[in-house]
Amino acid sequence: MLKADGLPSGFDPWTIACFILYLIAILVTLLRLGHRAYRRQLYWDDFWALVALVSAVIDMVIMLVVSTIRLQDMTSTSHSFVLWITIFAHPFEVWCSRMSITLSMFRVLLPGRKRTLAKTSCYLMSCFATTICLQKIWSCSGMTAPAIPWCTFTSLTPALSLSLNTLADIFLIVWPALMLTEMKLNKTHRWFLIACFSTSVFVMVIDCLYSAYFLKGDLTTTVLLGHIEIVITLLFCNTTVLATYLYRQYSNSNTCGDSGYALPISDFHAANASNATSNLRLGNPRNLPQKQDQSVVLDTVEFSKISEGSLYLEHGQISSKTAHSTNLKEQKFERALSEKDSGFGG
Repeated sequence: MLKADGLPSGFDPWTIACFILYLIAILVTLLRLGHRAYRRQLYWDDFWALVALVSAVIDMVIMLVVSTIRLQDMTSTSHSFVLWITIFAHPFEVWCSRMSITLSMFRVLLPGRKRTLAKTSCYLMSCFATTICLQKIWSCSGMTAPAIPWCTFTSLTPALSLSLNTLADIFLIVWPALMLTEMKLNKTHRWFLIACFSTSVFVMVIDCLYSAYFLKGDLTTTVLLGHIEIVITLLFCNTTVLATYLYRQYSNSNTCGDSGYALPISDFHAANASNATSNLRLGNPRNLPQKQDQSVVLDTVEFSKISEGSLYLEHGQISSKTAHSTNLKEQKFERALSEKDSGFGG
């Protein structure tokens, strides 16, 4: 039996280091959300990233409070409240970050089995997070309200948490890797993106260490590892945006400097469904291949160069050499018709 009846207190180098890491993770997340808001590309993955950000801020504040105020000087209710926040905010932030990265994958997939699998994984992760929270509530069943200064955990708590966290981390390593290997990217770019998504490996290692020290009853190390895991997962949920942004910058430096950006798949289909003659002009459908829409596969949210065919999406309009030549043919055809009509009328 383990009693979580105390937390480490006092400013030390580890606390300062964690505080700096928190600031970096928070700043990166704010830049990600601001970048998405500026481009009007906010989606559910950004919502969960925002929730994870709020939870991380709460964890950071609790860390600073515990570092400046001795727990012995707190009342029983205050001590219990701090403990409750620490116990539940940590898994809440971790699983919100995982939901964000899963929805990022769901966002860029076309309707099909892969999109269904990504959607199902979101539901499973929600069930995993709920299970962990309910198990902790059961362990703290006497704390219906913050009133007593401890929770009592058995070895089942870290075992269950480690099992579910490991399953989620394996999924977040394998699934993006499979997605990226199927993209038409050269080997260097493909492995660059896989490396960005492989942050889950570090999270998995920290989960194992967290559970091991929790079983040993070393709360100081356990809490420290918990803060590190929060920072890494918060950074991890931003890897999609950061990786694609870096890829776009690299691609632009090796092309003609196109500054186009890709809309989400869901937004693209919504635009086509709402108005058949929208700003997304693909030329005359009769003159284009039947699979033209399928060629516009926006594999990632921020990729500017979609394929070797030099097809770009720029400020709501799709332009390509094919579409450009098709538009020229349309203009010549319309001009010929107008001249013919004017001559017939005369």
